[in-house]
Amino acid sequence: MLVAYAEAGMRPVQILQAATINGARIIGLDKPALPGRVPRRNHAMGILKLGAFADIIAVGDLEVDIHALENVRFVMKEGAVYVKKQ
Repeated sequence: MLVAYAEAGMRPVQILQAATINGARIIGLDKPALPGRVPRRNHAMGILKLGAFADIIAVGDLEVDIHALENVRFVMKEGAVYVKKQ
């Protein structure tokens, strides 16, 4: 789907936003939690710094080739590394 977005003319940054932060907003992760529900981390959305619950990936240069998304080199979720290719 992300490649189709690129073929339709979206820029890589827009594609990544559509796949990540925009989706999080659609399901309400940027809103405060309702009483009795799991607290949300809207204060930490969109930041990458020590102590944040960053979910990040590393790929090649998406400006050169959007297919770089198919070769994920590094994955970190909530501070834990899950994939690290040399």
